[in-house]
Amino acid sequence: MRHQPFFNWVLSLLLIGLGFLLGHYHALHNGFLPQGEAFLTASGLLPMRAEMGDYTPLLITAMAEEISLKPEAAERLLFPARIGELQMDKLISGEEAMAHAQKIHGDNAPLARVFIPYYSSKDEQVTVWIFEMASVHNAKMHMEKINERMTETQSENSFSTFSLQDVEVYYLQSGNTNNYYYRKGNVIYWISMVTSNPAPLFLRFYEYF
Repeated sequence: MRHQPFFNWVLSLLLIGLGFLLGHYHALHNGFLPQGEAFLTASGLLPMRAEMGDYTPLLITAMAEEISLKPEAAERLLFPARIGELQMDKLISGEEAMAHAQKIHGDNAPLARVFIPYYSSKDEQVTVWIFEMASVHNAKMHMEKINERMTETQSENSFSTFSLQDVEVYYLQSGNTNNYYYRKGNVIYWISMVTSNPAPLFLRFYEYF
């Protein structure tokens, strides 16, 4: 009986949190929220886990499933509807996204899931490729393969690397497209940008991915 007040307090907090998520989704689904607020990002919900290196979008989807969201609604909640001036035009996931990824990485790549959100504004375009691997080990090994391919095929002028918040980020310029890619836990991100000023735009997207 001595633990009853503590149990009631914890249960109250859980109910409040669940009510907030349901209210947020109801507002989003019915168009009550501005587009700029219509997102639930993994980096926003799990910043500590991201820093620890075991972040995965599956955790967010599992939370969404607990409050009975449809799969397509849960997927859209993973990503911001707007980043700066760029609006998300579409989101490719599931078998379609996996087919695109296998054309790039091969059928034997240890891919668990793939998401491809597209963003654009009047003057800029950004495509984010999110490759979720079966494990952190698989992601590390596959990242090494990507880097080997890049160093073999790209010139020193177009390929470089830098560290950002203890994450190794690789930069590749190809024509008018600026590409950044990096690994966090078991997820590899590849961000392609058509813009005249890539660095600040990348940093803005890095806040969410």
